[in-house]
Amino acid sequence: RPNDVPSDPYLLRVHMFRLTAVLLVIPGLAEVATCEADGSCEVKRGKRDSGVVLLQGVKKHGKTQGGQLQLDEQCAAEGEDPYDPQYRSAAKYPRDCCAGTKRCGPYYQARWGGWSYECLAQCRGEADDCGCVPPKGWSSRKQRCSGSSTTSDEEAQECRDRTSTTTTGVTESTTTTSTESTTTGPTTSFTGGTGPTPTHLNIMSWNVFFGNSRFNAMSDMLKGHEIDIANLQETNNKLDDIAEASGYTSVNTWRQKHDWCGYNFHNSDWGHAWSKELTVPGNRGVCGAMIFKGNAKFCVWGLHPIQQGNNVKFAKESVKIAAEEMKVCSETFNAPSIFLGDFNTLDWRGVRRELNKRTGWEWDLAAKHDIDFIFIQTGPLSVGEVESSEIVGDGTCWPGFPPNNGISRQCGYADHSPLWARIKLDC
Repeated sequence: RPNDVPSDPYLLRVHMFRLTAVLLVIPGLAEVATCEADGSCEVKRGKRDSGVVLLQGVKKHGKTQGGQLQLDEQCAAEGEDPYDPQYRSAAKYPRDCCAGTKRCGPYYQARWGGWSYECLAQCRGEADDCGCVPPKGWSSRKQRCSGSSTTSDEEAQECRDRTSTTTTGVTESTTTTSTESTTTGPTTSFTGGTGPTPTHLNIMSWNVFFGNSRFNAMSDMLKGHEIDIANLQETNNKLDDIAEASGYTSVNTWRQKHDWCGYNFHNSDWGHAWSKELTVPGNRGVCGAMIFKGNAKFCVWGLHPIQQGNNVKFAKESVKIAAEEMKVCSETFNAPSIFLGDFNTLDWRGVRRELNKRTGWEWDLAAKHDIDFIFIQTGPLSVGEVESSEIVGDGTCWPGFPPNNGISRQCGYADHSPLWARIKLDC
């Protein structure tokens, strides 16, 4: 018997009870990792548990350390993000701003790669025409906002020209970096898509991961599955890079205010005639486009609402904001709708009920994987019938806030599996 094992039967039972308690809180643990002197153990987990769990045996002020907020962290201090994901498991999340500060933004949070807020005594200036918040300005060389740059008048004008939208009554003109289209009542200028009407549609929803710059891998994913229409999330301001690498056409316009939207792309033999970008609180958005080929035409809408406890209310908020413009697109072009993206909730039924309620149409789930869904309209207009769907790289990648996400080559170096469906069309 080792010297550190107690000989007293009572103490031995206590010893065994403590060991059993530790094992019970680590279901499925195959081996125990090396523990540090302070009692912490790092345990690698699989896809279902996604990430690293810190087990802590040392207590301080009556609280277990690691993952728990201490008393002096119950509010977000000057310059901190009250929605910082490192506190998402705490009892108080999001946090209030500490006394003397207020919630400002949203601003880009480089530490975890998303748009959120900061607690500041005085809020910074508003974003300029290029989406840069002073003291940052637009850098034409870097093609992004930079702390060493100031947006010039010429750059501001170029940004305005790139995203200009003028609406008068029922007349709307929208200019993107790739094409220009004009809708005037029932008369529409169509761009591309003059080939024969297809019998099937391959459509994909894919969160490409904001830190992913492997544009060739994105191209291989789209081309390898012969995708006709793709809705991509977390692209940030990389729409032109993705389009150039893949040969697909980028339809929507990137802007900081709807940065994390679902952006539409279509294959070169398809076309489009209309696009719309809607802003959702938190620098999120819903982006739509009318995409067509021959007589097949669809109003395609993509979203990426905020993540907070997988609560469906944020996806519902996006549906509510988009509903009227969805009706405008459908009625203008007599086209059925598709609604897809990273919904940041597991409650696909709640989303479908909200789509039914807000549009007055009938919807079916075409494909799903975790928090990624593809919905298609089935009445009164109908997209068609789902023949098959696929989750690419399933089990090799998983979503989460870095470093608790999983990235793989099979998923195109993203932390979400590309999700796509093949639909037999009703046209």
